[in-house]
Amino acid sequence: MRSRFVNDDEGDGATSLGNWDRATTIFQKDSCTSDWHHHDPRRTGAAMLGNMGIEPHIAEASLNHAGIHSKLAVTYNVARYCLQVADALQRLADRLDIIGHGGANMHGIGIPRDSLCNVT
Repeated sequence: MRSRFVNDDEGDGATSLGNWDRATTIFQKDSCTSDWHHHDPRRTGAAMLGNMGIEPHIAEASLNHAGIHSKLAVTYNVARYCLQVADALQRLADRLDIIGHGGANMHGIGIPRDSLCNVT
């Protein structure tokens, strides 16, 4: 069975994640990128969600943070906002698709998209 996670150590499709360093190295190689930590895409995704108008508690829940409310509120509100998180993540995926297909106005990169993997 093929796992839905790139860092499934056992290859058994388990839902636990492990070996982030190996997964990050593989992803960097496949994406022709380097010099970033595996938390950088999470931080970028959270910032993008906020910039798209997603409420902070939904962005926090989409990162699967344990406490998405104040300490007092977490006692009473145990909701994980699954429908809202699914909608937010779909909106983020749609936005990334636009960026990936050259439909976004990206600033400051200075390298043509089609030459990113061909830098020598």
